[in-house]
Amino acid sequence: MPMEMIKPRLVVWICTSKCNLNCIHCYTRGRFPSRELDTDKALKLIDEIAKLEPRHVSFTGGEPLLRKDIFTLLERANEYDFSKDVVTNSTIITREVAKKLYELDVNVIISLDAASKETYMKMRGWKWEKALEAVKILAEEGVYFT
Repeated sequence: MPMEMIKPRLVVWICTSKCNLNCIHCYTRGRFPSRELDTDKALKLIDEIAKLEPRHVSFTGGEPLLRKDIFTLLERANEYDFSKDVVTNSTIITREVAKKLYELDVNVIISLDAASKETYMKMRGWKWEKALEAVKILAEEGVYFT
């Protein structure tokens, strides 16, 4: 008798290895070629993921917001019955990006890996103020984030 497949609760998709930072602790740092699925293949992958009926899909990277088609992918994900998040370093979040994330009902996970500017700068090299500004923008636009 065939075994019944257990449905995943969570799917984590490294949708890009591109990143605008060079963090000393990052698992993608220089380890993966800068390749990603083209938009059509990525949309098909989302359709295939949906067939697994996960409860949640996490778009991560690299920096997923660097994908030119990220909002197209998130729109496709909205066609299915799972929650979704984007794991981001937050340094490229603008008010426009935040509004789009809100419209698409996307949760945002910010990887702010230090409590002080000094430690953050040692780990990431730059953009402390930009990361904090993104937190403010997300809050103002009503985007759920952690």
